[in-house]
Amino acid sequence: MSLGRITLQFESPVAGRIDSFKLYGAVLRAAYEMEREKGEALYSALQKDKVRMSTILPRLVTKDLDVQYFPVPKLFRILSLAFGEEDPERGKKAKKMKEIKYISEEQLKALLDSLESGSTEKIMEQFKNLLEKMEGKNETEKNAEPPQLLRAGFKRIDIPKNVMKRLPVMATPYYEKAATSLEIEMGARKILLSYSILIEYEKRKIFDIVCSAFQLLQDWGLGKRITEGFGKFRITQIEEKWDSKLFEKKEKYPFIMLLSNGVLGKNSKPWKDDGNLYTYSVCYGYNRVGERIRLTPFLHPGSILRADYSYEIVVHEDSKINYTLVGKPLTLPFPDWRDVAAELR
Repeated sequence: MSLGRITLQFESPVAGRIDSFKLYGAVLRAAYEMEREKGEALYSALQKDKVRMSTILPRLVTKDLDVQYFPVPKLFRILSLAFGEEDPERGKKAKKMKEIKYISEEQLKALLDSLESGSTEKIMEQFKNLLEKMEGKNETEKNAEPPQLLRAGFKRIDIPKNVMKRLPVMATPYYEKAATSLEIEMGARKILLSYSILIEYEKRKIFDIVCSAFQLLQDWGLGKRITEGFGKFRITQIEEKWDSKLFEKKEKYPFIMLLSNGVLGKNSKPWKDDGNLYTYSVCYGYNRVGERIRLTPFLHPGSILRADYSYEIVVHEDSKINYTLVGKPLTLPFPDWRDVAAELR
C-alpha cells in the first residue's frame, strides 16, 4: 500500500462536523457525479479495503516550517497522571496535558520510540517540553510552534439561523455549529493553517479518482449549506507519495492508533481485552434520500486498539447510488504501552 497526501486551505466555514464521516461520503458522491464507472471503482476499492482516508489533520506550512500534525494518542489520558506525587502542581500539569488535541509528527515519532525502548525518562522529558509549548515558554525560539495549535486544529464558530412559523406567527432563532481555518500568530505574522488528508491506497487509479473527487468538491464545497457558500476550499498540494517513518513498523507493533473514525466489526470487543484505550460516540440521523441511519457507535481518532480487530464499512444502497457513511479507518502502528505506563504510575 502507498501513502499519499492532499493539502488544502478552507476559504469559508464548514457547517456541521469536520471528520472522516464527511470526507468518505463527499468523496464517493463526487466520484459518482463525475462518472458512474469511477464511483463504482471507488466503492469497490472501499469494500475490498484497497483505500483508506484519514480525518482532516492540521498542517503548518511557512517559509521555514512544514509540520504535519496528528491526533494525540488517548494514552495521554493515563500518562498525564505520571507527574510525581511530590510535585505541588501535579493536578495543574495533568489538566494541561489533557487539553492537548494534536501533536506534531516529530513529537509522535519520539513518543513511539520512547514507548518501544521503555524509557520513562524520555517520556517525562517529552511531557515537560509539551507543557512548555502549551504555556508559550518556547515562543522566543526561532520557528517555535504556536501553542494554540496543540489545543485546537480548527476555529469553532456559531452560525445564527432562524425558523419562521406561519401559525402562530413567530420566529425561533438558534445557532448552528461550524468550523473554519485556525489563524496562527507567529511573532508579528498571522498565518492561515493548512489541512491534510492522508490517503492509503493500493492502485494509482484509485488515488487519481480520489484526487479528482476533491477537485470537484473544490467547486462544490464540503458539508452542509454549500449553496449558501459554506465549505469552500482550495487544494494547495497533491503528493502521490508521502514518506513518513510513523508507518514503517506495521508488522512489529501489537497495537494500532486510529487516524480517522472507525466502526468495529461485530466480533471485535475492545472492552473485554487489555491494552485498549478509546473514546467513542454514536452516529445517527438521516441519509441523503431521507432514510434513517441506524445507530452506529464509532471510535474517535487517537484511539489505541489491538491490531487484530476488524472494522466495518457502513453503507446505504439504493437503485441509483451507494452512499458510504464511513470506510475502514486509516491506522498507524503503535507499540505495547502497558509496561511503561505501569512503571510511570
